[in-house]
Amino acid sequence: MEGLESFRAQLKNLQNHAAILADALVSLSQSFEAEAELLTREYEVQQLKKIHTAVVKELEWSRYTETMRRYGHNKIRLTFSLAGLAAKFIAQATQNREAQCFANAALSTRKLNEPSYGTVMVCVGTKGIPDDVQVISISELARKSSQPEFKIIGELQKAGSLLFSQEAFTLLLDRLTIEIGEGRLHLPIAGNKLSERTATGYLILKSK
Repeated sequence: MEGLESFRAQLKNLQNHAAILADALVSLSQSFEAEAELLTREYEVQQLKKIHTAVVKELEWSRYTETMRRYGHNKIRLTFSLAGLAAKFIAQATQNREAQCFANAALSTRKLNEPSYGTVMVCVGTKGIPDDVQVISISELARKSSQPEFKIIGELQKAGSLLFSQEAFTLLLDRLTIEIGEGRLHLPIAGNKLSERTATGYLILKSK
């Protein structure tokens, strides 16, 4: 009888130890999950920082490129205008009809037909962040298609893209960083989800 009681006591003791171990495993599992969640958040925040750095660099390069193209265009235009003035003086002095025609053509450039330069924006496509972010020169697309910039912007938006100035994109990433850090959001973030956030004032069509 004593042996049976001893066996029962040992069994009870083993059950208690098993319960303690089970609780410890649950606690350990929860700790691992919390650590994994924290590491995931940190990784995603770093992704956003890398995206921001890359986008800012590309914006700077695109603006520089646009400035150089504007400079080249203005230089050609100035040279053509000076040639037109010279031809005008020659035409007036010599009554040369060909020189007069050239002068009229060279001096009749209208500002309304001037190509646009300098409008560069961040474009986020339907796949969202981080997989569908790029810098787009609205001015270059307008020049290539011979369309005004507002039409290019409209076509991009119609296709589901979101357009941001550098300031607006920075504000958006700051907001996403906070939400990810608090565990309320995870990457990737589709374009339609970003639309909900930009509807509250983070979408700013402003060029630099």
